Amino acid sequence: MSDPESPETSGICYEVKMGRMGRVEHPDKLITGAVLTCHAIAIINTKKRIAYLGHFPNFTMHGQRLLDGAIKEADSPEDLKVVAVGNIPISKELAAIVKMDFEKALEQYREHGRRIMDMIRSKGIPEGNIRNALEENPRKGSFEVEVDTETCEIAVREEYFECDFDEELR
Repeated sequence: MSDPESPETSGICYEVKMGRMGRVEHPDKLITGAVLTCHAIAIINTKKRIAYLGHFPNFTMHGQRLLDGAIKEADSPEDLKVVAVGNIPISKELAAIVKMDFEKALEQYREHGRRIMDMIRSKGIPEGNIRNALEENPRKGSFEVEVDTETCEIAVREEYFECDFDEELR
């Protein structure tokens, strides 16, 4: 996670926790970590230098409220850049342990990702301003997302941890 006291940071870095949304103006930034069994939507208004970030449970569409608020504040949807981030934290081994159909669970995660992207595209934001960072295949690890009003960039970084879900559940 970024150090809010570091010299290259002129503003304050605010953390957005799971189930929450945040909004800051220049020169501040927003960050969320541990995007693992969930998804995040990050938005930057490049004209007004306003950052928005939400960290949501999977299979919810709470990001629509965040996106609608950003669009309402924007002069035009073209002023917004949006990144959707998420992981598929299931494995065949884990699915067997918790007695769930792996292929069905995998398709549910993928379908939810498609619904999120369809919702974002339906708002009139140019396709070139939208980035899909939703995983299509299961993987270990999680993501950290940072929205920086200074650079008007959205950074997505991998967080890797040495946790074997299958071993823990035995």
